[in-house]
Amino acid sequence: MHKVKFIEDIHKYISDDNRELISVSSFTERFKNKVDWKAIAKKVAGKKTRNGEPTTTEEVLAKWERKRDIASTIGTAYHSIRENDNHDTPNFYNINCKVEFCPLIDGYKWSMPINKLDNNTEYRELMIYDMDYMICGQADKVIVVNNKINIWDYKTDAKIDFKAYSSQWVDPATLLPPLSHLEECNANIYSIKMSMYMYLLCKANRGLLKPGDIILEHIHLKRNPDDDNLPMLDENGKPIVLKIEKIKLPYRKKEVMDMLATIEK
Repeated sequence: MHKVKFIEDIHKYISDDNRELISVSSFTERFKNKVDWKAIAKKVAGKKTRNGEPTTTEEVLAKWERKRDIASTIGTAYHSIRENDNHDTPNFYNINCKVEFCPLIDGYKWSMPINKLDNNTEYRELMIYDMDYMICGQADKVIVVNNKINIWDYKTDAKIDFKAYSSQWVDPATLLPPLSHLEECNANIYSIKMSMYMYLLCKANRGLLKPGDIILEHIHLKRNPDDDNLPMLDENGKPIVLKIEKIKLPYRKKEVMDMLATIEK
């Protein structure tokens, strides 16, 4: 079985025979609508200016970029904290599990054989890849118990939306074909990505392991309403967790197969 190397600073996956794999996140983006953020920023700036708050398009874009950067940095920090959690035998589904990590070799993270996953094991930040489709991604937690694969991911979004934005004048947006029956919202996007991990792992294990749960851990962080509702940090620079909500998402096997069918092998 091939191995895959993750080059973190450029976020690329390279196989041991020097071929680049597309990331699951990049692949999923293909099925989202393209958004002209500059045009939207221009409208926002115009509305603010008309309401007595002179604002330029560039100022709106800069504000959005700052918010994205801070949210991304804090989200990454939280993931790092959870990945390095020191529970040697975490308990899932009333079973004590051992913890496994992908190996680090010469400063690079390398994949482990995903066709030989052990029972009663939590795999953290597991690289999940398929050389037929040349695609790779990483799941926060893959928990194998009772011969079932369970995919768990952490998300620090302010909200998890199960419906696309709509109003009296705006119809809810849907994802692009072959996903046009699904509204474009973060819950559906996460469901698709996590279903992709489930499908690829089941494929790699040739049905010996069955699909289990897909669980989204929504991390509710303390936020500052006076600063774009951005997450707040404690005195040690760590995000402040208010609660963790576990949300079960559907396994969208058909959608994943339809998506993969768009890739030319």
